[in-house]
Amino acid sequence: AELTPQVPKILETFVLLKMKEFVLILLCCSFPIIVGYTLGPELIKNGDFENAINGEWYARGCKIARVNSGAHKDSWCGSVSGRSARWGAMLQNVQLEKGRYYYLRAAIKYTNTREEVLWDSVQAMLTINLRRSGTVRRVFGVLPQMREELGWQLIGGDVLIPNEDIASAYIFLQPVHASINYNIDSVSMREIIEDPQHETNINMQISTMRKGGVELNLALSSSINPSDIEVEVSQKSRPFAFGSAVQAMRINSSQLANKPYQDFYYKNFEWAVLENALKWRQMERKKGQINYGRPEIAVDSLREHGIPVRGHCVSWGVDERIPDWIRHKTGPMVRKEVTTRINGVVDRFKGRLVHWDVNNEDLHGFFFEQKTGNANFMTDVFREVEKVDGNVKLFVNDFQVISSQRLTFALANQVRRLREEGVDVHVGVQGHFRQGKVPPPGVLQRRLDTLAEVGAEIWITEHDIEEINVNTRADLYEQTMKVFYAHPAVKGVLLWGFWDQAHWRPSAALAEGPNCQANAAGRRWQKLVKNDWMTDEKFPVMSNSETISLNAFHGNYDVTVRSRGTHNVLHTQSFAVKEGSTLTQVDVNVSRTEEAEKRFFENCLNLESFMDHVIQCHAHFVKIQKELNVLQNNV
Repeated sequence: AELTPQVPKILETFVLLKMKEFVLILLCCSFPIIVGYTLGPELIKNGDFENAINGEWYARGCKIARVNSGAHKDSWCGSVSGRSARWGAMLQNVQLEKGRYYYLRAAIKYTNTREEVLWDSVQAMLTINLRRSGTVRRVFGVLPQMREELGWQLIGGDVLIPNEDIASAYIFLQPVHASINYNIDSVSMREIIEDPQHETNINMQISTMRKGGVELNLALSSSINPSDIEVEVSQKSRPFAFGSAVQAMRINSSQLANKPYQDFYYKNFEWAVLENALKWRQMERKKGQINYGRPEIAVDSLREHGIPVRGHCVSWGVDERIPDWIRHKTGPMVRKEVTTRINGVVDRFKGRLVHWDVNNEDLHGFFFEQKTGNANFMTDVFREVEKVDGNVKLFVNDFQVISSQRLTFALANQVRRLREEGVDVHVGVQGHFRQGKVPPPGVLQRRLDTLAEVGAEIWITEHDIEEINVNTRADLYEQTMKVFYAHPAVKGVLLWGFWDQAHWRPSAALAEGPNCQANAAGRRWQKLVKNDWMTDEKFPVMSNSETISLNAFHGNYDVTVRSRGTHNVLHTQSFAVKEGSTLTQVDVNVSRTEEAEKRFFENCLNLESFMDHVIQCHAHFVKIQKELNVLQNNV
């Protein structure tokens, strides 16, 4: 655009060509294309407190100041002290548009501690004064395990503004206990703007992230006529996990009624997690009486089918999920029982499970921390599990992380802390979406981006969408699955069940009825997972030496050279398209000798089949002859 008329036309043409080449190179690189959403202009003034407070921030029920020590970033941060009530806070007014999603991000640090508790909760809040309906409040996000020793922690999330005219609005951070003082820094608030070309761009992103280039360098011996040959490329497996939770009793059952369940599972899924059979409460309802048999049979059966299995879960601190017999033990006794549990179940399944959810839903249930008085319980149990089985991947696993915004930052903070303490932990998120609560794709991606910042793998461990209209359900599954599959940090998606007669939310199922037949949502899953996101192609051959180029999904492949239109296979070999690869070169050499040998053995097999047929005919003839002799004697 800046070329002047004096530049010769040939130079202008060269520059334009080089620009196109540069764009093409960018498109071919493995770097992700930024799709899904953009963030609008910054709404917060002086969010880094590098300038003096001049009316943009103001106090409500507290004292506010600007301090130049221990900032989260740069030199200065805000300070809140002397809070007269839980609502005491530093506020800033913001200008919002109705019906829009907004994203808030801030850093908070407690500057004092309540000694009588392990931690306190803090909320990032938005108050909206609507012209017609009055005042409403929205929660961007919550940190349920906040304490002074943690230092700076990130807080925020997204909210949807009511579709009404707005009189005014303001944001603030609110520790639930009035005695807590805190510092605040790095405050940002921006609109989440959905990508208007989402469908096109998300498919491009999937292709960029999940595919690699392949060149098959085909060489046929001169005696082979290339017009008689075709090449088939068939995908056998992939690194990305598509799976489902299974019920241990059903997946192992010999009862005819469970065969449709088993058939649907093995036809449509490649990974598994047991719904309940490995949970502590279900395994050990009475102290010392541990049911290893049920999960072992299920895990071994799945592995015999080539299915990797996740372990769910070592412990679970939500009050109603703990074994009843442990509830009234002392703190040291509870801690000892946790160690016994780890040494038992983790060691028993060592080498048979590829993942373990360690302490399930720790952001929702604090039984073990409160009972033991140990705020660092999570770090300790992760290290214990890691010591027993150093090869299994370890995960946190929680909800209200992507299905809502409430705990997105809290889970990211938890994983970041564990990793900073040397624990090799990954992010497990439960994507349980209630009726009418699936967010737009860009908002969902923004939540994943927050989790991805910690540098760990993200696995969608429990996905389902509650939707009565099965066609809408199918659309929503496709929408969410594409966002997951397009995101570079996401490595797998497992549903939390698939059959309406064996599902905690039947209106989220992919299959229905006594025969477990795919509904519209199930057929959409099959289309995406078994067709659209797999590479199976055939190519005609034009010459004895040529290169066949294709873009293939990451995974393991067989390449087969055969006579066109027949089952006469001349050559087979395997290759892999690895994650991160830009180009995989495969040399495929087919000789007449190899062709002759294959035809010889095929002819031998045909001859053997023919001889078997002759023998069968002879036996049949002898039988008929005997029957005729009997009839003749009777006559």
